[in-house]
Amino acid sequence: MSATQRVVHVAPVPELVTPPGCEIGYLSVDAAPSNEAWGTLSADEQQRALRYRTTHDQWAFVTTRYTLRCLIGDRLGIGAATVVFDTVGRAKPVLAEPQARTGLQFSVSHASGLAVIAVADQPIGVDIERVRPEVWDLESAALVLSPQELDWLQAQSDADTAFFECWTRKEAWVKMGDQGLIDELTRITLTPRHHDPHCQLSHASPWPGVIVACAITELRR
Repeated sequence: MSATQRVVHVAPVPELVTPPGCEIGYLSVDAAPSNEAWGTLSADEQQRALRYRTTHDQWAFVTTRYTLRCLIGDRLGIGAATVVFDTVGRAKPVLAEPQARTGLQFSVSHASGLAVIAVADQPIGVDIERVRPEVWDLESAALVLSPQELDWLQAQSDADTAFFECWTRKEAWVKMGDQGLIDELTRITLTPRHHDPHCQLSHASPWPGVIVACAITELRR
């Protein structure tokens, strides 16, 4: 098999708007990864996988990281095992030098047995969340949403879905720029009616009770 032959397949996320030049796909991560997937990971990644407390979390990490390696390797024309990662800022994963000079960016997220992976030529962030009414209330929402977002949230007939729409969009935005989970989140308004003028932000509910969002920096022309 050549270094550039794709060995994994991801399916497009239904209903999610995919910007030009960006590849966004999803895959199931609720089954045991193959020996090939495990063997492709670096020693540090294998150790990280073993630190997860549950088997399913280990499976999700290994399968997601292997698939990410394959997608990046396919895009750069190199073998998946030769992809090298680094971290910046608040531990945001990025490509290490010299591969970082290609400008290729990526983002991953997984929940509910599914992983979403995005690869693009500019900063990008993706997030997937399951709607969980039991994990939020208006008091906790006020810690991460802006006053405008809270007003919009309380005007919606389905507050649970509305909260996770706001939160998933904001998480994708955070991952796009490695902004970190900081107090300034309450100053940023990213409801479906509000947009960051510097990025393209979209979300969808491709499966019942699941929200997926993508934020990508607008290219300057």
